[in-house]
Amino acid sequence: MYIRCYKELGLQQDDLEQSNSPMTGFNRTPTWPLGAINLEVQAGTRKVSIEFTVIDTPSSYNVILERPWLPIMRVIPLTLHQLLWFPTEYGIEKVRKDQVQAKNCSMAAMKSTCNMKEIETAEIEDEGIEVINDDGKTSQEE
Repeated sequence: MYIRCYKELGLQQDDLEQSNSPMTGFNRTPTWPLGAINLEVQAGTRKVSIEFTVIDTPSSYNVILERPWLPIMRVIPLTLHQLLWFPTEYGIEKVRKDQVQAKNCSMAAMKSTCNMKEIETAEIEDEGIEVINDDGKTSQEE
């Protein structure tokens, strides 16, 4: 869970339990968690208690639910369709996410983490060579 979401839930720093192991993979450097907290998560009609590790890293996401939440809920995530399937005592339940909102969130996350590549230019001395730009067009087509 990202600290922004943690604060928006009205939780205090004192509510966190100590967490001693660093996390990696968010920005390719170890991130030391601020702590951990157990919270109840509800998807559809099902509720489970999950331990969240709270980190102070900027993100357009609120939380990342994966392990151990997926096996506890017995969820089958369909990320392409923004859909979760899981068994309940009444049969298979489906929880669908707003695809437009999810796309906007993904785009915001990519913009904040991607580096723009610098365009390199080179002088070409031989006039017999046809130059093609990154978009696939030749200089004459432009």
